[in-house]
Order: sequence, then structure tokens, then C-alpha cells
Amino acid sequence: MTKYCFSECLAHPPDDFLQTHLKEVAKGVDQLWKGSRSLPAQAALLAALVHDLGKATFWFQERVQPGRKGEKSELSYHSFVSAIIGWLISQSVQAPDQTTAYQFQLSVITSVMKHHGNLRKSWADYYVEARGHLRDDPDPQGTFARQINSMDLSGITQWLRTTLLEFDLHFEVPDLNESVLRKAVQDISHFRLRKAFPNNEQEVCLEQLDQAVDFLFGFGSLLQMDKIHTATGETEFSRLAIPDNLVSQYLMHLKQDPDHKPSPLDEPRDRIRDDVLCELSAHPDEKLFTLTAPTGSGKTLSALDAAIRLRHELHEVYQENPRIIYCLPFTAIIDQNHDVYRKVLEHGGLAETTDLLLKHHHLTDMKYQSSDPEFEPDGAELFVETWQSELVVTTFYQFLHTIFTGRNRNLKRLPTLRRAIVILDEVQAIPPKYWRAIRNTLKVMSRCLETRFILMTATKPLIFLPDMSRELLPKHPEYYQKLSRVRLVNRATENTPLESFVREIAKEIHQNPDLSRMIVVNYRKLVGELTEMFEEKVKIEGFRIYPLSALLTPKDRKDRIEDIGIALDADQPVLVITTQLIEAGVDLSVDRIERDLAPLDAIIQTSGRCNRHGDGDGGIVRVWSLMDEKERLFTRIYSPALIGATQELLSQYEEVEESQFLELGESYFKMVYERTHNSEEPIDRLLACGQFEEVEDRFKLIEELPQQSYYIVQDNSDREVWDQFLGIQEIENRIKRKREFYKIRAALMERIVQVYANDAVEDLCMLDAQLGGYDKRFGYMAEKEPNLMCF
Repeated sequence: MTKYCFSECLAHPPDDFLQTHLKEVAKGVDQLWKGSRSLPAQAALLAALVHDLGKATFWFQERVQPGRKGEKSELSYHSFVSAIIGWLISQSVQAPDQTTAYQFQLSVITSVMKHHGNLRKSWADYYVEARGHLRDDPDPQGTFARQINSMDLSGITQWLRTTLLEFDLHFEVPDLNESVLRKAVQDISHFRLRKAFPNNEQEVCLEQLDQAVDFLFGFGSLLQMDKIHTATGETEFSRLAIPDNLVSQYLMHLKQDPDHKPSPLDEPRDRIRDDVLCELSAHPDEKLFTLTAPTGSGKTLSALDAAIRLRHELHEVYQENPRIIYCLPFTAIIDQNHDVYRKVLEHGGLAETTDLLLKHHHLTDMKYQSSDPEFEPDGAELFVETWQSELVVTTFYQFLHTIFTGRNRNLKRLPTLRRAIVILDEVQAIPPKYWRAIRNTLKVMSRCLETRFILMTATKPLIFLPDMSRELLPKHPEYYQKLSRVRLVNRATENTPLESFVREIAKEIHQNPDLSRMIVVNYRKLVGELTEMFEEKVKIEGFRIYPLSALLTPKDRKDRIEDIGIALDADQPVLVITTQLIEAGVDLSVDRIERDLAPLDAIIQTSGRCNRHGDGDGGIVRVWSLMDEKERLFTRIYSPALIGATQELLSQYEEVEESQFLELGESYFKMVYERTHNSEEPIDRLLACGQFEEVEDRFKLIEELPQQSYYIVQDNSDREVWDQFLGIQEIENRIKRKREFYKIRAALMERIVQVYANDAVEDLCMLDAQLGGYDKRFGYMAEKEPNLMCF
């Protein structure tokens, strides 16, 4: 067997040499760590320098060298051999104590072993796996021995000694051979290693959570730089500037527009924005903020303005531009807010390129357009998924699953959060059982990664406890006290049959048909039922009834919201029958709302769709306790603790003025905290202990009930996308198949409906709407489902 000289070994064909790849990835990791030489940073750098050393085996090189036709086999796998070399070198770390040294070693071996996979075990378990693998493979003719002995070990040894010093890393590198490597993995007991990351504490240790966040950041740094260098041959890219007066110029432009309709809220919105900027400017060194302001008060643009100006101030400190990550609870409102930001940038003369403004959620079109015409990344989805943009608009799901996860594809974007400005809008949508975990983890990230967080809401949930954060609108109670846009009427003291509810509301519509109305219920199927009931009872020419639920495809849902907005702008009377998807961020405003009983924060958010701009006579939101023919309430989808707290508070009122909403919301969240904090999910403790698989299993921001996915075909364009999807499944090469799928992913996803089904299968089923089962107006209809084509 001929050994390949290490200097001639390739990492990737045709000309990415292994030595170059390892050094460039390490340089990229060093940039992400900002040149730090803390122990976590050293662990990440060491992992970067050794992560692909196993590619120097004869069998891997036979696969990638020009003219060779080696086949993929266990002898060509490289991660394990690389990890054992990393473990050996990491044993010479200069640490303050043995526990810290073990943590360092485990970080290195875990990062290297799993840089092509997901974290499913704890750190210590990966060492045990490596030790067991070598014990099960003692034969001199076994896989490990053959791999090691096929490598240019002297060349690798010399390169490591030289290169480690180039990166100011002072580790001992003994002469590499099979015996030395085997002995290094046999010296430490599993019990002693487990003590480095104890997992039996009832309360999370924030210092231990620090270590977990540092490890995940280091691991994510390796993942991101390894993939980006492989795709582009580069690890450093130019960044774009954003003028600090961008938002103020845009708002001035809107006011000067001849079509601009003055609103009573114009002046309060300006004052709120000024107050926020003043408060942030006075405290730029703080990292945890809240922004509490009424619905419709311009929080979105105020926060963007503040973030851009803070970005400029931080540039003076860091000599770099922090990224701005804006997160929303639902994909349904992403497009709307992304469009606002696009208009702001467009008015400022900035080209709409993905490296400037990026939208990312599960429906995202994985296209990446750079402002540099010569830069065309291979695999645009990598740049989208790692948030390589100045301003990112995404979902809570994408953001929080970047942290509470062991998945490779999510963790590779974690480094982008270092020194970023993260805005979490409508944070009341986060389930209370995760408040403590998110509170502790964001606090640790602000310290370890220097990330700044702005939590925005109209109702102020207790995610950040008092005195933990800086309120950017300290006088927010004054703004609430002056509000009188809407009045909350409590009709939930008694349960109301659905039939009785419909009769009463239909009668009111006939008495005053010029008012626009909205009914918000808790179940999607009720939307269709109520629509048909009202269509039977309301016969008024020109009066439109719009059903709106997640039973519509995202494409049809977006079109429906646009149609409703056009009708409302034209002062046409409408009745919108919808679900809680309307609660957060959807910029629609009606005169009257009827809301089935829900948690109080959801009711207050729904109220934000009533007389939103304060230009009506005063909106009314009535809360009902609706029940079906079997006298069952429709509140079963919510936690009994949340519904109980809402009922207890509302029982004290017949009516609530908007000026009381803040006080009411604070009372509600205090009550919820008292009733639920003992049952909070210990996600932060599990993360601190490195229990990655359990973190993944326990953190369910979206409850994963059995769902069946249907691709809806309504016209030729839908069928063309489906045919493309089927054709892609026939591509044998996995990488090419994935690349082609990303080209149609957005078009595919916006035509898919997911419905709860106990007998759901993983297949994506095609449903031809012309044969039944889907109605353009109502969406998916289970009772009319035809035969399906599943793939």
C-alpha cells in the first residue's frame, strides 16, 4: 500500500488540499471567536485543525484523488480517526483544574466525532463510544489500525506542531502512532468524566450553562466554517452598511405621501420611537431589554430604528457591524413584516439582496442573491440557513431551535448570534412552561456571546423578571392610560350555545350592516361551520363573509388576507371568521370583534385588530364562552391553568377599557407564573448537562401532534410543481437531489396543508381539488376527501 504524502492529500476534489482546508476553517473559527484564546475558543480551534485529519487515510484519498476510483467504505470514514487525534492532543491542555480539563477534552472529541452528524448523546458518552469502539477493534488488521497505519503520521505530526503555534495554541503533539493513540483513550474512567458535567441537579447551574453555550458555539463555528469553506473556498466575506437614519427617513416619506391618512396615533408613535431611541442611547452597554407598548403603536419600526442605531454605536466598540435578527411567532405574519423592512431599505436606496435582508422560515425560497455580482455560492441554502445577512426576519421556531437542539443543520447558524441584536416580537406567544429555560439561556448568551436581546410585547409576560432587563419605554403606562380605541366586554360569565351566538350576531349585523366585524374561534373546523351558518342567516347585498384559517394553503391564506385588507381599506362591510392566527402582527382593523374564550394575552392581542388605528368611534371586543351541542367548551386546546387564570380575572369585570389592559395583563402573568413555575420544562438544566437528545425531545415550541401533509393541486401551475417534485425523487445522487429540491421548496410548501390525523403517514399526499377535498374558499375538507396520490 502506498501512503499519500500529507502535503498532497485532498480534503475535497478537485484541488482543495487538506492542509489548506484545515487552516482556512480554523481561521474562520478564529474570526467567529474574535481572536479569543479562552479555553472554549482554544477547544474550537483545535477541533477545526484536526476535524478532517482522518481524510489522510489511503482509502479516503483513493476516492478523491484525480484518476482514482476508490469506493466509499468504513475504511474511508474520517471523523473517528480525526477525533482520536484531537483527544490525544487535548490532553496537554493547561487548565485551572481537572474538571475544566475534562470539559475541554470532551468538547474537542465530541465536536470532531459529530461534525457530520447530530448531537444525540452527552459529551461523556461520546468518549465512552470512542473507547468502546477501540476495545471492540483491537486487531492489528482492524479498521482503526489499518486507517492509522495508512497515513503519513510523521508529516501530520510535524504539520500539527508548526500550525498549532501559528494559531498561538500551545499543545504537546507526541509522535503519532497507533499505540500512543490507543493508550490515550484508555486512561480515563467514564465515572470521572461524567463528574465534569453532572446531570443530577434539580436547579440549573448558570456556570454550567455557560459551558454548554460555549461548547455549542464552538461546535457551531466548526460546522459553519467547514461547510462554507467547502462550498465557496472562502471563510470571510464583505459586510454591508445600513445608514443609521434609514427608518426616520422612511417615516418622513410616508407622512409626505399624498395618499397618507393622518391617524390619531401618529403623534404617540413618534413620541414612542423617540423615547425608545433615547433610552437605548443612554444604556448601550446593557444587553437585555424589553419594549412594552400598546398594539398598533409602531413597535416594529421603533425597534428596527433602535436596532440600526445601536448597531452603529456597537460598530465603534467592536469594529464590526452586528447582525439584526428579528423574530416573530408565526410564519403567517413573516411576509408582512419582511415587506415593511424591504420598503424601508428600498426607500433608502439599498438594493434588495439576500445578504442585506433575508427571510427565513420553513416556507423560504432557498435563493441567495449577493450584492457582489461575482459571488455565487455553491449551495445557496447554506447561506440562508446560517443567516449570512445584515437583517434577518425569521420565526421563534427557527431562532429557539438554533439553541435548544443538537441538530447539525440548526447549530451551524448559532455563531451568527454572537454580538447580534435579536428582537423577539410578540413574546407572549411563548408557552409559560419554557419561560425559565429561555430566561436563563438568553442571560447566558448575553454574557458568553455578547448578544443583545429586545423582547417586545403589549402584555409583558414574565420571561425577563423585574430588575433583570432595561425597559426601553419606561413611561409605557402613560401611553396605555391615554388609550380609548377599544372596550372589552365580558360575555363569558355564562356558556353560550353556538346556535344562540350565531342568531344574536346575525341579528346585530342586520341592524347595523355598515360595521366591519371579526369572529375569532379556537378550532379551524369551526371557521367553516360558522361561515355556512352565517351565510344562511345574513342576506345583505354587498356584505362579504371571509373564512380564514390554516386549512387554507399558505398561498391562499396570504391572498385572503390581502383581499380582506383591500375590502377594509375601501370601507366595505365584512365579516371575517378566523382563528388565533390573526392575533399577532396581522395588520387588519375592524369595528367589532367576537372572541371565544382564550388565555387573556390572546384576547388582548385579538383586541389589537379592532379600531387598530384609533380612527373609529370606539371598537368593541366581546369575549364569549361558546359551547357545542354536547355542551363542550372550545377551550380544550389551551392549558387549564391559563384558562382558569383568565376566567378568574375576567369575572371581576363586566367591561374593561383599553387603558386598563396593561394592568390586567400584568395581573394575569403574575397569576400564571405562580400557577405554572413549578411545572416548567427543565430544558436549560438538560442543556447544561449536555443531554442533547432529551433537549430535542422536550422542547416543543409547536406541539407535534400527528399531522398529515397534503399538497393541493388547483391549477396547472400547482401540477407543474408537483411533477417537478416527483421528478426530483428519482434523482439517485443525494446531494443533487437535495439541491434540486431547494429550487422548488418554497413553491411546494406554500401549496401544502397540514391537518391533524391519528392515522397520519409520513408521505406527502397529493390532493386534486377538482375531485373534491379542498375548496378555494374554505380550504381542506376532511369529509369530502377523494382518493389520494401519496409519495
